[in-house]
Amino acid sequence: MRRLLRVGSAGALTLFGTGLGLALPGSPAAADAGAQYTLEASGQALKITAGGTSLAGGSSTASAGLNQPATATGAGELTPALTSSQTATASSPAASQVLQPACAAPPAGSFPAPFNSILGLGVACGSASASQDANGYPNATATGQVTSLSVSPSASALPIPVNPGSALSSTLQTVLGSLPPLPAGGSTLITVLQGVAAAANTNLTSLVSSSLGASTSTVTATGATATATAIDAGGTISLLTGLGSGGGPLVTVTLGQAQAITTVDRSTGNVTAADTPATVGVTVDPPVGGAQTVDIAPGQTQTLLSGTPLQTTIAVGSGTATPGKGSGSASASGLTIDALEGLGASSPTATDGGIDIELATATTSATASAPVTAAASVTPAPPAAVPNVTTVHTGEPWAGPLPIALMGLSMLAGLAVVARRRLVSLTSRLHLLARRVTPTGGQPPGPASGTSSVPPPVSGPARRLPN
Repeated sequence: MRRLLRVGSAGALTLFGTGLGLALPGSPAAADAGAQYTLEASGQALKITAGGTSLAGGSSTASAGLNQPATATGAGELTPALTSSQTATASSPAASQVLQPACAAPPAGSFPAPFNSILGLGVACGSASASQDANGYPNATATGQVTSLSVSPSASALPIPVNPGSALSSTLQTVLGSLPPLPAGGSTLITVLQGVAAAANTNLTSLVSSSLGASTSTVTATGATATATAIDAGGTISLLTGLGSGGGPLVTVTLGQAQAITTVDRSTGNVTAADTPATVGVTVDPPVGGAQTVDIAPGQTQTLLSGTPLQTTIAVGSGTATPGKGSGSASASGLTIDALEGLGASSPTATDGGIDIELATATTSATASAPVTAAASVTPAPPAAVPNVTTVHTGEPWAGPLPIALMGLSMLAGLAVVARRRLVSLTSRLHLLARRVTPTGGQPPGPASGTSSVPPPVSGPARRLPN
């Protein structure tokens, strides 16, 4: 009987388990029915170009998608051949990789002339981390940064002549106030600037100096939303430190944070986007006359020290945000500074020199498919009612009473297998018994009328019938 129950139960469980296996609650489709998504975020804290050559930069990127690896890369670049970069990847649920900041310092003489003797950069660093939780939702973050920038006032920096009574000397006198006496043969621009600082009992310490923030890119997701974020922290650029009031910078450019965000609503597949361009303030603080601060609006351009080799143009960036169904993007930029356009110029009157500095650029994008639940939102009309039917079959293979019927049939099949084996064994034993009690020589005659059909007792020792 125990064998009978085991066989019947096994058959029932096999069929019933097969039916359940068609829609196990732990399958990936059942675990996440939200919209699929792809996220990307990138940012650039700093990019320096001099003489048409990219000299340094700090950047970050991060990307992820549903059932895709989460990846983050943070890089600090000093020269094209000297980059400190970290890339972290999480390729499966519960995976994680965290890389601490890796930094590098520029070697001496790593830049082309004339910048090899005047351009100085702080350390360049990159860091990255990436992970997925147990459900496969990503979280990836990268940072990239070049901490500082400086251009020293060496004799080779601005060898441009300033002659007495020239237009250049008049413009410099308007900006800086009085100039030191100029010899008949004129003097180099650097010598004139150092003389102005000395007359104010200060020193010309740098042509350009800066303190810069990092670029950070992040992608993250949950069952409800998926978001890409890029943030550039901004920084401060100072020009002609030592020529301003009290020995400070003549010009200070303060850059705020630039931010771009793109978010997927995983219940609808809609993508929202937001941009926050960096605020830019410019303070001019000459030796005499008092300081003046001007805020430059996004999309505007301001030129300072116009008509001199010190001419500096500041172009403020702007932002865009494009939401949509299934895709969206956002971008926000800070500013571009073409500083000291006569620095390294091809001629004393050309403005093809200088150092181009790009700061705080952030970009994000996201795509999304329709959520899984949206495809099943249309409910089919119910079938027409059938008389004398108490259970409505929904059309699904395992709906209604079918699982119970199959389980019962499985149990009956098990009973039949065991019963057949028992019946075969019993028939064999009865056949053996009949052979033992039948006389040799054929079938016994039928009983006479009025007599019993029970055979008479057999003499001799009693036989034991087989069980």
